[in-house]
Amino acid sequence: MEEPIHQFNKTLARLKCRGPDGDLVEVLACRYFATFKTPRGLRTYPGAKQWRLASTNALLTLIDEATFFNPETDEMLFLVD
Repeated sequence: MEEPIHQFNKTLARLKCRGPDGDLVEVLACRYFATFKTPRGLRTYPGAKQWRLASTNALLTLIDEATFFNPETDEMLFLVD
C-alpha cells in the first residue's frame, strides 16, 4: 500500500475521569485516520483508537471500559458517570 497523502487524529469523545488524588481530569478518546489516493479516488480509512489526557496530551493505556492507566505518572484514572 502506498504512503497516505493525509493523516490526522479525530477526537471522538471527551470523558471525565477521577485521578488517585480525587481531582477530575479530561480524557480524549481519539481515532487515527489516513487518506490514500486509489484508482477510484481518495479513500479515508480509520485506524487505531487511542486515549489521551486533554491537559498534557499524554498517551493513556485502556485497562477496561472505565479505567485508564497513565504510564508517565503511574496513576490509574477512573471514569466518572
